[in-house]
This record gives sequence, structure tokens and C-alpha cells, in this order.
Amino acid sequence: MILSFLSLQNKFRSVRVRLMLWYLVVMALLLLAFCGILYGVVAQVALRNLEGNLRTTAHDLATTYERLHQFPVEDQSADPLSKKMVVLLFNARGEVIQTQGPLSPAMIRQVQQTLPAPGEMTDRWLTGSATRGPTEYLFFAQALPDQHQALLVIGSPRTDQLVVRYLLIGMGLAGPTILLSSAGCGYWLATRAMRPIRAMTQAARDIEETDLSRRLNIHSQDELGELASTFDHMLSRLEAAFKRQRQFTADASHELRTPLSIITLAVHRGLSHCRTQEDYLQVLQTIQGENARMSRLVSGLLLLARADGEQARLKKERVDLSDVTLDVVGRLLPLAEQCGIDLVAGDLPALWVIGDEAALASLFSNLIENALKYTVDVGNRVLVEGGSEVSKEKGWAWIRVADNGPGIASEHLPYLFDRFYRGDATRSVLQDAAQETRDVQGTASGSGLGLSIVQWVAHAHRGEVRVHSEAGQGSLFEVWLPLLNEESC
Repeated sequence: MILSFLSLQNKFRSVRVRLMLWYLVVMALLLLAFCGILYGVVAQVALRNLEGNLRTTAHDLATTYERLHQFPVEDQSADPLSKKMVVLLFNARGEVIQTQGPLSPAMIRQVQQTLPAPGEMTDRWLTGSATRGPTEYLFFAQALPDQHQALLVIGSPRTDQLVVRYLLIGMGLAGPTILLSSAGCGYWLATRAMRPIRAMTQAARDIEETDLSRRLNIHSQDELGELASTFDHMLSRLEAAFKRQRQFTADASHELRTPLSIITLAVHRGLSHCRTQEDYLQVLQTIQGENARMSRLVSGLLLLARADGEQARLKKERVDLSDVTLDVVGRLLPLAEQCGIDLVAGDLPALWVIGDEAALASLFSNLIENALKYTVDVGNRVLVEGGSEVSKEKGWAWIRVADNGPGIASEHLPYLFDRFYRGDATRSVLQDAAQETRDVQGTASGSGLGLSIVQWVAHAHRGEVRVHSEAGQGSLFEVWLPLLNEESC
């Protein structure tokens, strides 16, 4: 008993069953309303037909009686209802003058007790030996002219109620049949409509973190098709996000493993082979350089993690991009001279924006350092310049960093801002060669996060980073940020 109740309760939790029940309730209400309206219309029409028949018959009989002084029995036999119709003629004192129809003396006396007024419709229940039980009659009275106030009374059984009774029986039989058919159709329609939902549910059950390649591929043009398409797009985004996460984790582990291995080897060499002060100093310098590299890497990872979690807070203050850029250029001039590269500051007019000065300084530092890093031993010049432009009634400030280095192949451009992404083998070799020189100086070395930070800072300031580069033709990076209105300066 309990198991049956629980099974029934689980069925009622099904959306298909609930949709079928709601459909059944709506159909029942509509059917009830339709039957009520049909009942009222049929009852009124049947009553009006019976009343009209009585009036017409009374008028015809009154006309015939005035001419023949008797009722034409043969004229009534053509109509089956006429066989059940009764005709009574009373004088002014209420005495019966003439009768016609299946009325017993007892029934005549019942009518005689309360005669209807001329032109009046009235119904009465009559009981007599000629009937099996009380029968309801509808009577109509009409005065006969020139007959000394004689009253003609025409009566007929309530055939309108018989029609209504048959109608109720028909509706009672047809109603449950229609509701059962509606329940079956409703359940079938609900099952058909929920088929994409079941497909999505099964796909969601089968999908795991390691297999996000499955898609529903439901191309219907209705709301469920739109939901399935949205579900497929969500799976695509999740798949891409998990791929980035796995790649990010693998790259971060690789980047951290390298300096840890170098530190381990340096410590082992110091403990095993170092005999002089210079040997220990070299070991400590190696450890210091790798420790600085790991610190920068962890700081970059922490910054990007906070940016992904929308926890990184940037200041909003008036900043001149040209001043920030010139400060960065001045700080990196010694590194450029050490690498044998001309770091040139071109035209840099006042470019006021709303932003975080430290974050913007980090942005331009990463861009210029990348340009120096990849230009060394290949090119000899890095140009930094800026300007402004009005597009669609909105002012934009731009800073451009151009180099004459090896350039970037077109197939690498879409992935350039991915974390830990390396362009190609040539650039990686140059990067590693330049890195050894700069690590000793304590300046920034490549960790694969610089351009990711650049893109995040630009987007956080409602701007963007554009790249124009071809292999062997150098690279051009442009940072576009919304220019502060002159009224606000």
C-alpha cells in the first residue's frame, strides 16, 4: 500500500503527468461551460417551439371553431404531437363544453379548478388513470370571440423537457468519453513535447568533465529548440573553459617546475662542490634570480585569478597616458641600452583617461619589455608613440609600441593573449637567450602571462588591444582607451 502510494506520488511529480492533468482540467472546464451553454440554448429553443406550437394551434382551432362550431380532429392526426395534445372549451361559468385529447375526467377537473387567464401560458402536473404517473403539461388559454366569453384551453405534455433530458443523457455519456480521450491526447502531446527535455537530461547525465564534446543537435524552431541550442552553446563554453583550465594548470606547473629544479640543482651543487666564496655567491645569485622569477609568476597568477573572480579592484582617477608611458620608457632605457636596442619615445601628447595608474604602468611595461625581448639580436629599434582619435562621437586615446623584430606569424595571432602561450620556436629561443641576461639584473623576464595581463588591464579600462604583425616585418601593438571628456578635465 505504501509502495503504491509512493509510486503514485512519483508519477504526479512528472512534468508530463502534470501537463496532462492541467490539460484535462482545462478541457473539463471548457466542456462544462460548453454543456451549460448548450443546455440553456436547447432548453430555451425547445420551450419556445412548444409555446409557438400551442399558440399556432390555439389560433387555428379558434378560427375553425368559429366557422364549424366543432374541432377538426382529422387535421391534428398528421402531427404526432397532436395525438398527445388536449383541447378544452369552457363557457363563462367554467363548465366544460367540449373536450378533445387523452384526458380523463379527473385530469379535466384538475384543469377546471384553476383555469389560465386568456393569453397566458401555465404548466401543471396532472394525474389520472389514463397515465402511469403525474405528467407535466403546458397550457395556453385563448378567448373565443362571439361565443359568450367562452375560453379555449390548449395543452401539451412538456416535450421540451424530454428533449433536455435526452440532451443531458447524451452529455453524460459523451463527457467522460471526451475527457478520457483528452487525457490520452494530452499525455501523448506532453510526451512528444518533453522529448527534447529528456534528450537534454540524458545528455547531462552522460556528460563528464573529461568528455564535454557531446551535443544535442536539436534544430527545431520552437522554444525547446532554442533551449537545446542554448544548452549546446553552454557546453561549448564549458568545454573551452575546461580546456583552458587544464592547459593553464599544466603550463603553470611547468613554469614553476623549471625554477624549482634549477634552485634544487644549485643548492645541491653548493652543498657538494662549492669550495670558495665566489662559488657560493654564484649559487646564491642563481637562487635569487629563480626566486624572483617565481615571485613574478605567482604575482601574475594571483592577479589573473583575482581578475577572473572579479575581485581585482582598480582605482578610478584622472591619468595622463603620456606621462605613464614616458615613466615606463625612462625606467626601461637601461635595459634597452644593455640589449643594444634604441628605445625611442615619439609624439606623446596629453591623453587624459580614467583609470588605475599602477595597472596602466604594468600594461605598458609588459608591452615594451616584450618588444625589447623579441627584438634583441634581430632588430635594433622600438618606437613608442601616442595620439587620439574621435570615432562615432566618442574620443579614444591610443598608445602604440612598434618594433622591427622577427614579427609574429598569422596562425599565432588568435592565441597571442592566452596564458603561457609561446609564439614559435624562433621567438622562444630569443626569449630564453635574452632572459638569462635580464634575470641577473632583476628585471622582468618572460613568464607567458604578460600579454594576458595587458589584455585584462585594457578590458578593465573599457578599452582593447590591437595587434598588427607579419613574420619578418616586426610587430605593432596598440592600446585604445576611452578618452576623458574635456569638460571633465
